[in-house]
Amino acid sequence: MDELPDVASEKIIFIAEGLLMYFQREEVQRLIERFNLKFPDATFVFDVVGGISKGKTAKFLASIGAPLQWFVTNESDVVEMGLTLVEVHSLVRETCQYPDRIGIYSWIPWVSRFPPIRNASLILETKIESLT
Repeated sequence: MDELPDVASEKIIFIAEGLLMYFQREEVQRLIERFNLKFPDATFVFDVVGGISKGKTAKFLASIGAPLQWFVTNESDVVEMGLTLVEVHSLVRETCQYPDRIGIYSWIPWVSRFPPIRNASLILETKIESLT
């Protein structure tokens, strides 16, 4: 973080795609705390997993040596960690916008309303809060 150019924090965007779910919650919390101190008002975009991802998906990834460590119940979990939500996208719900991609799974739009399915994979745009 010390190597980044001296730029106003509100002009910075951090992106962590397919990464944070492999860390322990405490490690993610420490990262957010460092961001809070060093980059208040920066944007932080990342994906999280929860809901049905805790089941077969997690077991499969663990079996190939890539265990998921951090699961969220819903987007409010990251608010408790010191971030402000700007926008939330459910990948399951977003997929419903492309019926040609879901093919025979025409039931997906209906079941995607249920929190365990909606929260299976979320993309969160957040603002890093200032600790001062």
